[in-house]
Parts: sequence; C-alpha cells; structure tokens
Amino acid sequence: MLRVKGLKIFEHQSYTQLEPKLTEIITSNYVVNCIQDATSEKAFAERLQIIGLPIEPLHITGTVKEDGVSYVLQLRGAGKLGISTRGPFMGELRRQMAEQERTVKGNTIRYDHPSGRHDDAFTALWLMCRAAKPYMEELDFRIQGVGNTL
Repeated sequence: MLRVKGLKIFEHQSYTQLEPKLTEIITSNYVVNCIQDATSEKAFAERLQIIGLPIEPLHITGTVKEDGVSYVLQLRGAGKLGISTRGPFMGELRRQMAEQERTVKGNTIRYDHPSGRHDDAFTALWLMCRAAKPYMEELDFRIQGVGNTL
C-alpha cells in the first residue's frame, strides 16, 4: 500500500535554491525512485541525476496525465493508496483532487483543473504513484473505466 504521509509545497524559487532542499528530502527519506515533471525544464532533472539522485524526467502530455490519474483511481479503488488527512498542505491536495474536471470525448478521458487554480500537489501525487508503479505490479497502468471520483 502507498501512503501519502505529508506534502511540501515550495514557494517559487530558483532551481539552485531548490536543489539542496530536494537532495535532503530525497536522501533522508531513502527515496529510490522519483519522477520530475520535465515538460518545460529538463535541465534541472538532468542536474539532479548528475549529482546522483534517483530522478526520472518526464515530459507530461495529456495522455501521460490521463494514465497517471487513472492509476491513482485504480489504487484508491483497490484500497492501495492512503492519503493522510493531517499535516501541512494535505487539505490543498484534497482540494486539488476534488477540483479535477473530468471530460470524456470518445475513448479519451481528460482531467483538468479549474481556470485560475493550480494542480501541482495533485500532479505530485500521481507522479509519486507512477514512480511506485514497479512496486505495485498487480495493478494495470492503462486508462480504464474506474469511475470519476478521486
């Protein structure tokens, strides 16, 4: 079972300021696999790889996000994803989950956040789940009809 025990949301800052903080979090928590959104900034992920952190850069497309959200739904539906109700920013994560707008067009399921809001915490959640996928092999990582409630 995956458990989200906490969440850290950083204020906007330069990557050089963020690097030592991420290094501390990853090394002190024995993280073995971490996926970073490298859609607009792949160089930072590559820098973290060079210093030895287990970072996998990922270019996020609509299909990648749909698959990620689908996997979160599968984990939740199977009782294999626990999300703490306590701690800093956990309320924000739950808000972002609840705000996801689901649109179905043909065989495509699309998830978006409302205009003027962010979904960074929710993106971090499905990236975490994707990073844990090799350890959760019994679940399928493709879009499936699993409902629309996060």
